[in-house]
Amino acid sequence: MLLLLLLLLLLLLLLLLLLLRLLLLLLLLLLLLLLLLLLYYYYYYYYYYYDYYYYYYYFYYYYFYYLLLLLLLLLLLLLLLLLLLLLLLLHYYYYYYYYYFYYYYYYYYYYEYYYYYY
Repeated sequence: MLLLLLLLLLLLLLLLLLLLRLLLLLLLLLLLLLLLLLLYYYYYYYYYYYDYYYYYYYFYYYYFYYLLLLLLLLLLLLLLLLLLLLLLLLHYYYYYYYYYFYYYYYYYYYYEYYYYYY
């Protein structure tokens, strides 16, 4: 019973990791969409607007803040990529040891069976 509960907990943990990974991917996609919208906003409003010079000046007046926002978005993107990499490494680490011990016990019982009957 305890083993069954532990297996259920492990399965729940794996599902949670999968959901976390999917959530991070979704967040990454939203961040990329936000970056594309920001670039579109810059391109449309500062190059193809009817009052060209006013917005051009306005953009350079707040240039530092746009760069700061872009840098913040890039740092967030990098952080999300690192988290995804960490989840991927944990995933492969878990599966490597899971299958390793699975085959180890499988062969152990196999040899025990072999020893017992032959």
